[in-house]
Amino acid sequence: DDKSTETNWKEIIKKENLNWVQLSDLKHWDSEMVKLYSIYSIPGNILIDENGKIIGKNLTIDQIVQILEYQYK
Repeated sequence: DDKSTETNWKEIIKKENLNWVQLSDLKHWDSEMVKLYSIYSIPGNILIDENGKIIGKNLTIDQIVQILEYQYK
């Protein structure tokens, strides 16, 4: 995302009830997160545990729910 899409991005988060942490520095492909997590496509997601370890990447909603239910029983 970049500054021109910020409003749309926030509206979609609300509309789709994406009630987990959403991060964007609005720098599009120049983002440090893009480099750090090797992001090559949008949309995408990275699930990171409380220790900063990547535990999933480009998951479906069902996969995310399954991982979270297993991790935090």
